[in-house]
Formats: sequence, C-alpha cells, structure tokens
Amino acid sequence: MEKIIENWKSILQIEDWEITTQSVKPGQIDYDDQDYFIGIERNFKNQTAIIYHDVDLYEKAIIHELLHVKHEQLPETTFEEYEEFICMKTDEYLLEFG
Repeated sequence: MEKIIENWKSILQIEDWEITTQSVKPGQIDYDDQDYFIGIERNFKNQTAIIYHDVDLYEKAIIHELLHVKHEQLPETTFEEYEEFICMKTDEYLLEFG
C-alpha cells in the first residue's frame, strides 16, 4: 500500500505531503447509507493527510483520496459537484497512468 501511495504522490506531484493510513472500526464512523468507508482527512497548512478505511485499500480508492489532496474543494461548489469532479479525475488518471 505504501508503494502505491508513494507512486501516486509522485504522479500527482504531491510528494511534499505526508500521507498515512489508519484502519477504523464500524462503530467509529457514520456510514451515511454506505456499505464501507474510505475517506481522507487533510491538513493543508501542515501538508499531512490520513486515509481512514474499514476495508482493504485498493489503487483506485487511493488515487481518489489523493486527488482530494491535489484538488481542494472550491467554496462555490457543492460536495456532490466536488465528488463528481474527483471521480472524473480518478478515471482520467487511471486511464493515463494505471
């Protein structure tokens, strides 16, 4: 997993970020009608992030979460618009580099 993260940090040009992962237990999160959880907490000031997950991480999910680091949500966009953009970029990067 660390090799995949480091590889994609390089591709996405976010090498200066420290990205870690942390497993979570089901009782620790609100699933919001989802079957599993993968999410990222970012600190743009310190350039650190933690990918939280309750399932095994896989490459597409890692790329998706790292794109949340590369592309901060703009104030004028809704969360749904932002997620749609991140999903689109994930697919583009997988086609180009995957």
